[in-house]
Amino acid sequence: MKKILNTVKNSITPAMFAVISIIFFLIFPIQLRFYLLLVAAIWLAVCFAYLRVENKAFLQYMIAGTVVNIVVYCIMKMMVVDWKKVHLDWVECLLAFVILLEWIVVFVGIRKKTETNPQVDGATLFREREYDLKRVKNYLFRVPLLGIDAPWGDGKSFLVKHLLNDSKVRERYEYIQIDVLTSQLDEIEVLLFGELDKILKENRLFSKHSKQLKRMLGSQPLLEITRDLSMGEAKGTSAAFEGFKEDLEKLDKDILIIYDDLDRVSDGAVIDKILAISEKLAGNKIHILYLYDSSNLAKDKDFIEKYIPYQVKLTRMRFEDIVRGLWKELNMRTSGLDLEDVTKLRIQSLINWSLNRKIGMKQMGVTMSIPWGNVRRVRIFLTELKIFLEDERNESGESFKKEERQLLCKCFLVKNFMYEIYETFEVGTSPMESLKFTYQEEHFSLEELAAKVLDHKISKDELWQILMQKGNREAFSVLTMLGYEMIEDLEDIKDVDKRREAIANEDESLLRRKDHNEKIDRTIWNVMANGVSEFTDIEAFVMRLCQDVLPLDKEKQQDAWKQLEQQAFQGNIWKNNITIIRMGMDPYLAVFQAMKVVGSRVTAQQWCQWVDFYFWQKENKRVSVEMVEALNYVDLNEKSVYIETLRHFVRCKVVGNLNGQIGFVKFIKQYISAILYLGYADSYVLESWRYESCNLTDEEERNRMTRQLEQVKKILKEEKKASTLEVFCEELDIIYRFVTKCQRLIACEKIIKPRELRVDTKIRSVKQHQEEFDRLKKLKEQYPDRWRQELEESYKSGKINPSELRELMQ
Repeated sequence: MKKILNTVKNSITPAMFAVISIIFFLIFPIQLRFYLLLVAAIWLAVCFAYLRVENKAFLQYMIAGTVVNIVVYCIMKMMVVDWKKVHLDWVECLLAFVILLEWIVVFVGIRKKTETNPQVDGATLFREREYDLKRVKNYLFRVPLLGIDAPWGDGKSFLVKHLLNDSKVRERYEYIQIDVLTSQLDEIEVLLFGELDKILKENRLFSKHSKQLKRMLGSQPLLEITRDLSMGEAKGTSAAFEGFKEDLEKLDKDILIIYDDLDRVSDGAVIDKILAISEKLAGNKIHILYLYDSSNLAKDKDFIEKYIPYQVKLTRMRFEDIVRGLWKELNMRTSGLDLEDVTKLRIQSLINWSLNRKIGMKQMGVTMSIPWGNVRRVRIFLTELKIFLEDERNESGESFKKEERQLLCKCFLVKNFMYEIYETFEVGTSPMESLKFTYQEEHFSLEELAAKVLDHKISKDELWQILMQKGNREAFSVLTMLGYEMIEDLEDIKDVDKRREAIANEDESLLRRKDHNEKIDRTIWNVMANGVSEFTDIEAFVMRLCQDVLPLDKEKQQDAWKQLEQQAFQGNIWKNNITIIRMGMDPYLAVFQAMKVVGSRVTAQQWCQWVDFYFWQKENKRVSVEMVEALNYVDLNEKSVYIETLRHFVRCKVVGNLNGQIGFVKFIKQYISAILYLGYADSYVLESWRYESCNLTDEEERNRMTRQLEQVKKILKEEKKASTLEVFCEELDIIYRFVTKCQRLIACEKIIKPRELRVDTKIRSVKQHQEEFDRLKKLKEQYPDRWRQELEESYKSGKINPSELRELMQ
């Protein structure tokens, strides 16, 4: 029945083409010369446009259609013309000859054999795989059944591509490659014998057993035919099979049948069928090559050895060797990374210095554990990394820095080779929190374990043993490789005044470590989801400040600053970045700290613009604790920034002393030390400033500080006296006035205290129809004669309620 349906199906197309031709010729009667010219022109166009072996089926269809069309044309002409009286002139004969010639060209073109060997895209074998390939060839030429055993992604298919491109293999074998994942497994035997029959036809050999065997394969159940071929019980099937094998023996070349991904077939019966048929086919003329991973093949060792007696295991390769082999092929140079940035990730000894520093441990080294190399996975890792790094960083076109590229490399390493750990990462939660360590059947973060050591609940040795346990070791090595720092959160200080003072005078190194940790978090989150900002909150705020506020005129800066503050609180700076301003703290302090942490991203000009804006915002221009604490974070490495800051500071009023504030002592030390390292003077007196401690609440210490400042003033006078350059002398004058201002601050009797750490809130009631209420109230004052009428109309239309009406009437 199936055969009848196929025959009917194949007959429909020519019949329809014939009907269309008849209708066309009835409507448009065409002279013979014009008809031949038209056919010749069409085939000339077809030859130029589609004469390729890949279009064989289309061209054959076109020839068949043309033949049908010519036959129809001739029949219709015979019905109206006596063909005995028809004589072809030389033009018509020439056109007929041209058509015939065009068909000959087409037949030659589509029968010409093309290179069927698989292309390997210019990729070369790894050194280890060259030795594996040599062994596979040696086995292949000597044994009929061979298996290549290697894990998924280890390069089995790639090795076979090189095998099939080998000149000796091409000379000896015609090959059939069957991918079991893309084949119809229920009809695998039909597919196999169909491909074998195709090879016979291409070599102009006729097999009388071919159709018989196909018919038997299509009609008998799977298990029955497998049994027949294995045990020889059905004479018809076995005879047809043996006859077909004899026909294959007539080929000039041997046949190589390749089964790719055999281990991915989940149905054991299908595997049995493939192995049984292939074993019967295998011999001197037909060789079988299986590609599989024995650890995933659902068969025991004895079964595999029976059907695949010869097996070659591919050499396991190290991660570093695969990276080296793929580096040039993938043109990784364009990623901006060096080869060593990737190859040293696994073998380097990782030391968690921050944990060592926090709890005083010395034994904190751990080796990064990356599984044995998987060629496919390493290729994906490098390709994904390259795609990410070749793209521009942000909308301003800023490219990745070297350290950012290295960090991204580590993130993609975790993503591709430590999937279980990568799955624990959550956008918005730092891996320092999400990665847990198991201890006594409970789960703790690394910070929590470190706190247990500091609280003497566990010892340092116990902590090390916990971190080196299976499961914990991988998590610890990831955190260490990514470069996380362990830091104390000043927000945890319970005393409000101490917390305010600690935040306002936070050490620069601590600020940088916090930003460093956030940078790692942001990088990971951005890899996971591009809608998450790759910038830290500090980076994003400073970037927007420098782009949208500082370049403007003074009159416009105020509005731009307020807008930036509002956008920051709404989390609308850049992607999902939020504000850096702490509730209850001086908002300007956070910006000074941020600009200091960002460092080289902020130019000297931008620092000067920010200092100008800061002092312009200050009302009354009085020296305060908050002002001194903020100025402690000014980058004093540039002379222009230093002088600009002092120029504004010396104009501020002195209303009291700051002797009890640690920020004030720090302020004096930093700005006096800058005299030395900026080159305004050179004296041993200045060298000792940054190292000396001083408590200005003590009278003796205050007197000593005052004397030292007097010495500094003396040095500045001498430098000014020795200089003849007016600009330099003006700058020395500003520094001199600054030192004098510091003396006045120390000597002032009134004590200035910082503002309390607080959050100001304003509560006001809003009327239901506030806008209309305000309009009527204003109207009452300006136009009392119109007011009552407007009031009555507004109340009637429901624009104000009775309570608002009563208040307006008062």
